[in-house]
Amino acid sequence: MRRQQSLRFRVSWIALLVTGLATLVFGLVVVFLRGSDKQYFRAIGAASIGMGPFGSVITVTAFRRRERWAYFSLWYYPIFWMAHLVSNLPPGKDHVHQVVFIVLSLFGLLLPIRDFFPRRVGRLAHRSESPSYVAVEKFESQQERGHPDQYGAGQLLGALAKPFADP
Repeated sequence: MRRQQSLRFRVSWIALLVTGLATLVFGLVVVFLRGSDKQYFRAIGAASIGMGPFGSVITVTAFRRRERWAYFSLWYYPIFWMAHLVSNLPPGKDHVHQVVFIVLSLFGLLLPIRDFFPRRVGRLAHRSESPSYVAVEKFESQQERGHPDQYGAGQLLGALAKPFADP
Protein backbone atom coordinates (compact mmCIF):
# COMPACT_ATOMS: atom_id res chain seq x y z
CA MET A 1 0.00 0.00 0.00
CA ARG A 2 1.38 3.36 -0.97
CA ARG A 3 1.27 6.11 1.61
CA GLN A 4 -0.16 9.38 0.36
CA GLN A 5 2.34 12.22 0.57
CA SER A 6 1.48 15.51 2.13
CA LEU A 7 2.48 18.66 0.29
CA ARG A 8 4.97 19.38 3.07
CA PHE A 9 6.69 16.02 2.59
CA ARG A 10 6.71 16.33 -1.20
CA VAL A 11 8.29 19.79 -1.01
CA SER A 12 10.94 18.45 1.39
CA TRP A 13 12.09 15.55 -0.76
CA ILE A 14 12.07 17.73 -3.88
CA ALA A 15 14.27 20.28 -2.06
CA LEU A 16 16.70 17.49 -1.18
CA LEU A 17 16.62 16.16 -4.73
CA VAL A 18 17.39 19.64 -6.09
CA THR A 19 20.27 19.86 -3.60
CA GLY A 20 21.64 16.53 -4.82
CA LEU A 21 21.35 17.38 -8.51
CA ALA A 22 22.80 20.87 -7.95
CA THR A 23 25.72 19.28 -6.08
CA LEU A 24 26.34 17.04 -9.09
CA VAL A 25 26.31 20.06 -11.43
CA PHE A 26 28.58 21.96 -9.04
CA GLY A 27 31.03 19.04 -9.12
CA LEU A 28 31.04 18.93 -12.91
CA VAL A 29 31.74 22.67 -13.09
CA VAL A 30 34.55 22.48 -10.52
CA VAL A 31 36.28 19.57 -12.26
CA PHE A 32 36.70 21.62 -15.41
CA LEU A 33 37.78 24.88 -13.73
CA ARG A 34 41.12 26.23 -14.72
CA GLY A 35 43.16 27.48 -11.84
CA SER A 36 46.42 27.40 -10.02
CA ASP A 37 45.51 24.31 -7.97
CA LYS A 38 44.03 22.01 -10.61
CA GLN A 39 44.38 18.82 -8.52
CA TYR A 40 42.53 20.40 -5.61
CA PHE A 41 39.60 21.42 -7.81
CA ARG A 42 39.47 17.95 -9.33
CA ALA A 43 39.30 16.39 -5.88
CA ILE A 44 36.49 18.69 -4.73
CA GLY A 45 34.67 18.14 -8.04
CA ALA A 46 35.00 14.36 -7.86
CA ALA A 47 33.67 14.33 -4.29
CA SER A 48 30.70 16.46 -5.32
CA ILE A 49 30.04 14.37 -8.44
CA GLY A 50 29.86 11.28 -6.23
CA MET A 51 27.86 12.88 -3.45
CA GLY A 52 25.18 14.40 -5.71
CA PRO A 53 23.81 11.23 -7.34
CA PHE A 54 24.29 9.20 -4.15
CA GLY A 55 22.17 11.62 -2.15
CA SER A 56 19.63 11.89 -4.96
CA VAL A 57 19.14 8.12 -5.05
CA ILE A 58 18.73 7.99 -1.27
CA THR A 59 16.22 10.84 -1.51
CA VAL A 60 13.99 9.29 -4.19
CA THR A 61 14.06 5.82 -2.64
CA ALA A 62 14.53 5.39 1.11
CA PHE A 63 13.80 8.98 2.16
CA ARG A 64 10.47 8.89 0.33
CA ARG A 65 9.69 5.62 2.14
CA ARG A 66 10.37 7.53 5.38
CA GLU A 67 13.27 5.33 6.45
CA ARG A 68 15.12 6.98 9.31
CA TRP A 69 18.57 5.91 8.15
CA ALA A 70 18.01 7.92 4.97
CA TYR A 71 16.95 10.95 6.98
CA PHE A 72 20.12 10.76 9.06
CA SER A 73 22.40 10.12 6.08
CA LEU A 74 21.08 13.15 4.20
CA TRP A 75 22.33 15.39 7.02
CA TYR A 76 25.60 15.03 5.14
CA TYR A 77 24.44 17.82 2.79
CA PRO A 78 24.21 20.69 5.28
CA ILE A 79 27.30 19.48 7.14
CA PHE A 80 29.33 19.28 3.91
CA TRP A 81 28.26 22.72 2.71
CA MET A 82 28.65 24.29 6.15
CA ALA A 83 32.22 22.95 6.30
CA HIS A 84 32.87 24.50 2.88
CA LEU A 85 31.44 27.82 4.00
CA VAL A 86 33.22 27.98 7.35
CA SER A 87 36.53 26.88 5.80
CA ASN A 88 36.19 29.51 3.07
CA LEU A 89 36.79 26.90 0.37
CA PRO A 90 36.79 27.81 -3.32
CA PRO A 91 35.55 28.12 -6.01
CA GLY A 92 34.59 31.74 -5.96
CA LYS A 93 34.65 34.31 -3.22
CA ASP A 94 30.92 34.99 -2.85
CA HIS A 95 29.90 31.60 -1.38
CA VAL A 96 26.28 32.19 -2.39
CA HIS A 97 25.95 28.64 -3.71
CA GLN A 98 27.04 27.24 -0.34
CA VAL A 99 24.48 29.29 1.56
CA VAL A 100 21.77 28.26 -0.91
CA PHE A 101 22.65 24.56 -0.54
CA ILE A 102 22.73 24.84 3.26
CA VAL A 103 19.34 26.54 3.42
CA LEU A 104 17.77 24.22 0.85
CA SER A 105 19.04 21.05 2.54
CA LEU A 106 18.07 22.23 6.04
CA PHE A 107 14.64 23.14 4.71
CA GLY A 108 14.31 19.68 3.17
CA LEU A 109 15.39 17.96 6.37
CA LEU A 110 13.53 20.00 8.96
CA LEU A 111 10.21 20.29 7.14
CA PRO A 112 9.30 16.56 7.39
CA ILE A 113 10.64 15.94 10.90
CA ARG A 114 7.22 14.69 12.13
CA ASP A 115 7.09 12.16 9.29
CA PHE A 116 10.25 10.53 10.61
CA PHE A 117 9.66 11.13 14.33
CA PRO A 118 5.90 11.13 14.93
CA ARG A 119 4.52 12.03 18.29
CA ARG A 120 3.37 9.10 20.32
CA VAL A 121 -0.36 8.50 20.17
CA GLY A 122 -1.94 8.69 23.59
CA ARG A 123 1.06 10.38 25.19
CA LEU A 124 0.71 10.33 28.94
CA ALA A 125 -0.10 13.62 30.60
CA HIS A 126 2.01 12.83 33.67
CA ARG A 127 4.62 10.22 34.49
CA SER A 128 2.44 8.87 37.30
CA GLU A 129 0.11 7.50 34.60
CA SER A 130 2.90 5.40 33.07
CA PRO A 131 2.44 1.62 33.53
CA SER A 132 6.08 1.27 34.58
CA TYR A 133 5.75 4.06 37.15
CA VAL A 134 2.61 2.44 38.57
CA ALA A 135 4.34 -0.96 38.74
CA VAL A 136 7.34 0.44 40.61
CA GLU A 137 5.07 2.32 43.04
CA LYS A 138 3.06 -0.85 43.69
CA PHE A 139 6.23 -2.91 44.19
CA GLU A 140 7.73 -0.36 46.60
CA SER A 141 4.53 -0.06 48.62
CA GLN A 142 4.32 -3.86 48.98
CA GLN A 143 7.97 -3.98 50.04
CA GLU A 144 7.27 -1.38 52.73
CA ARG A 145 4.29 -3.38 54.03
CA GLY A 146 6.31 -6.59 54.11
CA HIS A 147 4.49 -8.36 51.26
CA PRO A 148 7.26 -8.84 48.66
CA ASP A 149 5.81 -12.10 47.28
CA GLN A 150 2.54 -10.57 46.04
CA TYR A 151 4.31 -8.60 43.34
CA GLY A 152 7.56 -10.41 42.58
CA ALA A 153 10.59 -9.17 40.71
CA GLY A 154 9.58 -11.08 37.56
CA GLN A 155 6.23 -9.32 37.46
CA LEU A 156 7.95 -6.01 38.10
CA LEU A 157 10.34 -6.53 35.21
CA GLY A 158 7.44 -7.57 32.97
CA ALA A 159 5.54 -4.43 33.89
CA LEU A 160 8.60 -2.27 33.31
CA ALA A 161 9.16 -3.81 29.86
CA LYS A 162 5.49 -3.43 28.86
CA PRO A 163 5.82 0.11 27.40
CA PHE A 164 8.69 -1.08 25.16
CA ALA A 165 6.92 -4.18 23.84
CA ASP A 166 5.75 -4.19 20.24
CA PRO A 167 2.02 -3.47 19.85
